[in-house]
Amino acid sequence: MLAISGAVGVAASPISGIREGVPIVLTGELLPWENVSPNDVVAFSYHDGWTQIPVQVDERDQREYIQIYGPSASENPITAVYGTGIHGIVYCDPNTFTGPDSDPTLDVNDEIVFMAHDAGNRAPTDEGPSSVREGSGIELELADPLTDQVSYMYLFLQDGSLDPSTGMSYVEYDFNPLSGEYKTTYNTAGMDMATGLLNDDFGEQLNPEDSMIRTSMYERHWSYRWTCDSLSLSGGPNLVEREDYWMAPGACLRHIGTFNAQEGCFIANISGPVRAIRSYLGANSGPLVQVDKIYYETREDSTIYLRVHPRPAVGTFYVDHTLAAIGMTYHNDLNLDGVTIDGHSDHLTLGPITWELVTGEPGSVLRIHDIDTDIPFTDEDFTVFYADALDTDIRLCLACLEGCEESVPLGDPHLIGASGVWNTAQLPNTDPGLLATKHLTMLITTYYGDQDWMTTDAILRRAWSDYPLEIGVVPWPTSAE
Repeated sequence: MLAISGAVGVAASPISGIREGVPIVLTGELLPWENVSPNDVVAFSYHDGWTQIPVQVDERDQREYIQIYGPSASENPITAVYGTGIHGIVYCDPNTFTGPDSDPTLDVNDEIVFMAHDAGNRAPTDEGPSSVREGSGIELELADPLTDQVSYMYLFLQDGSLDPSTGMSYVEYDFNPLSGEYKTTYNTAGMDMATGLLNDDFGEQLNPEDSMIRTSMYERHWSYRWTCDSLSLSGGPNLVEREDYWMAPGACLRHIGTFNAQEGCFIANISGPVRAIRSYLGANSGPLVQVDKIYYETREDSTIYLRVHPRPAVGTFYVDHTLAAIGMTYHNDLNLDGVTIDGHSDHLTLGPITWELVTGEPGSVLRIHDIDTDIPFTDEDFTVFYADALDTDIRLCLACLEGCEESVPLGDPHLIGASGVWNTAQLPNTDPGLLATKHLTMLITTYYGDQDWMTTDAILRRAWSDYPLEIGVVPWPTSAE
């Protein structure tokens, strides 16, 4: 939890590798500044002297979803009806129809983000770093409830001579729609431009991309709004064929191909020094289904806001690997010994899981699963989906790729160590455009690591999610000093 305290503890000994890869995200409402430009915010840690560390401010604002779809959305009866009059707090981007924040200063909705592993010791002096405004200091105490370790960061307002990024970039995001400039060429309405009619569910996938996420640990490629078709670790082979959705394994009424074929838009595409943000809307008859993908140097946070009409099942978002993953090992919290990914069926203990680990020579990928909902699910509603089969007998989905005359398989004929959490329960109405009374948000936290990771690494990071860092925020220097 986030604890706002009036005082901080005693000085900590040097911190080494505290929660490596974990971001610290604060909202502007926690800070005492007024009329501050986001570019004025700088961050420091203390290690035998002041060291500037990268900090990023991402602006957020309330928007009506029909605005985010842009002016062409009125041509689609689905978005025109269900996107009108429905508002939410979203990331701002002047290069999408979301537009810039209506308040250009650091306001209560905005997020300030830096990395926990950049923290240091408590400053033993009341003399701040050079090039910052006197009296602007804020001390952040990061307390780990699992280890009782304490570390510190400091925020200041600068005089205009500092670069908040410190000239560093932990992540790079190149958003590249192949149609051209987003606001003038992206087909947000999901219309067949030749006929003027709503594009068919299983018609041509719209809005191809050649977009990349790059960090020192991993690379990801996106070919459509919903389609991430590659993941490589530390320059190794591509391990992921696709990340897809099924209502049930092999049930292809809805999948990423149909999502790409109809209405959809981007809320924001942001590339900053600490993180990148890829936020988008639209999944067939769920135009308000929202996905926020946030990328850090060694971690990825996916939040799926499942705003849709009643459905016979919640379904599963799953990952299918390439043949390059053969020889790696799959583990989850019900199957700690794991099974070898080899293209042959395995017998796993079934039931609800909270994490999955794939590890081997190419590296390690850990996915941690959580949900935020008021729907009364039970443990019996959840089970692990796992399929490891060359030429699988599970029916694979079809899609029409650009320029094809008929549907083609969505990927290769294999399911290689394919896995996810399958929710078999019925889904009540979660669409606010249909006066929803329930909500369901799915959260997947992914960590990327080296080939030496074991289940203990997964268990530790699961605990990090269950017991987040406790953060104390006080003016600096404190009055007691």
